[in-house]
Amino acid sequence: MPKTITLRLKDEVYQKFLNAAIMDNRTISNLIETLALRELDEHFFVNKSENYKTKSIKNKPTKKNNDI
Repeated sequence: MPKTITLRLKDEVYQKFLNAAIMDNRTISNLIETLALRELDEHFFVNKSENYKTKSIKNKPTKKNNDI
């Protein structure tokens, strides 16, 4: 079931959302939801294979000059 939230925006920020929504033939609500979901997917939720790759790269030991 959809939820309703209240979002307080400065006039100039609202105008940017409105203009973008009009250009994309969307409602402001749909534009904000689409952009928010895209941001979440790209920056907060990583699929398991990408997560594994990220962890393995971070945990991979690096060679030092005297190890060669």
